[in-house]
Parts: sequence; C-alpha cells; structure tokens
Amino acid sequence: MKRNGKVFILAWVMVFFTMTSIAWLNTEPSIREQSDKSLTYLTPYYGSAKMSLFDNSVKWGYIDNFGKVKITPQFNMAYPFSEGLAFVKTETEAGFIDETGKFVIKLDPSVFVHSPFSEGLVAVCMDKWGFMDRSGKFVIAPKFDEAIKFSEGLARVAMNDKWGYIDKSGEYVIKPHFDMAYEFREGLALVEKDGLYGFVDRSGKMVVKNKYTAAGDFVEGLAAVKLRDKYGFINKNAEVVIQPRFDWVGSFFEGMAAARVEGKYGYINKKGQFVIPPMFDNAYRFLNGLAYVKVNGKWGVINKEGHFLIESQFDRVESVMINGIPFSGWYLSNMTRVIKGDQVYYVNEKAQIFEIKD
Repeated sequence: MKRNGKVFILAWVMVFFTMTSIAWLNTEPSIREQSDKSLTYLTPYYGSAKMSLFDNSVKWGYIDNFGKVKITPQFNMAYPFSEGLAFVKTETEAGFIDETGKFVIKLDPSVFVHSPFSEGLVAVCMDKWGFMDRSGKFVIAPKFDEAIKFSEGLARVAMNDKWGYIDKSGEYVIKPHFDMAYEFREGLALVEKDGLYGFVDRSGKMVVKNKYTAAGDFVEGLAAVKLRDKYGFINKNAEVVIQPRFDWVGSFFEGMAAARVEGKYGYINKKGQFVIPPMFDNAYRFLNGLAYVKVNGKWGVINKEGHFLIESQFDRVESVMINGIPFSGWYLSNMTRVIKGDQVYYVNEKAQIFEIKD
C-alpha cells in the first residue's frame, strides 16, 4: 500500500528520534543493525557550515564558532546550514535562508524537508518527493515515495517499500529492489537485502556480499562489520583487516575509531591496536582532533593523546535540538551543545566553552 509522503515522514520523525536519539548520542549511528529499520533517514550533516543552531527557549537562531549571534532567534523550526542555505519555518513562512538570514527560496509551509542541500539539490516532499535546485525549481519531479540527499552523484529513493538510486537527471541507475539503502561513500553504498548487509558499486553490482548482520559505511577505506557477535573491519575487497574481537566499534575518523571491550571504550588505530586504552564509559568519534568521552557519569573532551582538554563535568552532550529532535553536534558544524546542571553551554572546535546570552 502506498504511503502519503508527508504523513509518513512526520510519523517517522516522531518514532525515529524517540527510538534512536540515545543510539546517536552513544556513538553508534554508523553501524546498521539487522533490526535497525528506523535508520532509513539517518543523514548526517557533515560540517563545513560556518554557523550552528541555538535557541532562546522560544525561537531558533544561529551562532558562529565563537558563540556570537549571527542570526537572531526568530524561527519556529530551523535546520543546519549546508552549502550556504538552511531550511527554516516561521508562523507564516517556510523556505531556505542564506547566511544573512534572508529568504532566498520561499516554499509553501506545508512542504517537508528532512535532509540538507547536497551537490546543489535538496529533497522536498509535496505529497511525493522530488529534488529542487538552488532557485527553488523542481529539477526532478516529485514522484518518489521517499528520497534522501545526493552523495557522489547519486541519491537513494524508494518506491513501494524498495530502495534504489537515481542520477541528477532523475533516471534510475539502480532500480529499487533493496530493503534498505544508504548513501554512497568512497564509491560504495551499504545496502540491506533479506536482513543482511553488503555493499554495491555504482552499477548496482554487489561487490561485498550481503552476509553481515550489522555494518557501517566505508570511511577512510574501511567498513565496520559484525561477525559472530563481534565487530571488526573489512576493506573494499571484502578482506578482514581487523579481526572481529570488539563488542562494538565506530567508524574510523582521523585515523582512529572508538571501540568497546568489556564495557569500556577506547580508541584503536587501523592495525586494530588500542592507542587510547579502553577506560571510558562512553566515547564519541574524533573531529578536528577532539573527542567527547564519559567518565563516572560526566562528559569531557580529550585530544588524540588521550589527555583531557576539558575535564569531565558535563551531564549531557546534546548538541542542538530542533523541535525536540537532537541533531548530533559532531555532524553539524563545529559547535556542540552541552548541559551542566540547568545551564546550557556550547563548545567549539578549539575546546572553548561559551554561554550564549540574549
């Protein structure tokens, strides 16, 4: 049975973020589990944005990486900037603003957008999903049940509960036949079929057989996979390069990956060796040489030597919230929202702490 795009996606948003926000904040978003059907729309906002979202408990605005307000809080809903544009809504208007806060694309408030501009296009739902360019013109007509942003020239779309890929002309490159499909990274895309994960190339050829009950995208040439209830890493030839001996792993970023053994998190290198011993209660991936880690119930920030730049003191690492939805800070720009008691702070890429005051 076909589903109305907007009705389905609004229902999905509520379910998705209720069920997955904890997983996000526990550094496990990059690993798709066999039962992980809710991750259809996991679309990280990789950050070249110059500004981050913040709120004053009433409206949303934007700050720069030093905590300076750049666009005053005025929006009921606001998404992160990508390619110089951000989707926002007010009481009466919706569309994309530029970095001055000016509307450059105005849309009907009934439309829905869930992923950012990518490669010059953005997925927009008007009963069906299609793609707009930066002028606000549909260049790929709304005809898909679901659609996610472009990556490496291809976008994943769904028809009748099956996923495939289109090019920028809107033509199918890989016809929908997967139970789940994720964006192309480093020339390959993670797909699920019959409850198992594998990888396809741009022609649709299964270059890594779907035999894994959990897997992550290829990042820095390696992908995390689960074999016999343990996690390890394979290369693009499907060769195991780090034996599955961990209870959980994250993807590699900046040459290091978070890994868990016996309930503790540390960081491994691409030889599978712990370079920061497993001593944390939780650990996020590295970004710009920094990572958030949890010790004795409090969060702090370490560098790649494992030294604390900000001692463990925060109760939560929340990043920004959009209508109650957490957008993970390490996927946005370079500011992360943290909570200490009843006080909200922001931490930038230099491990500087800011308090935003209106």
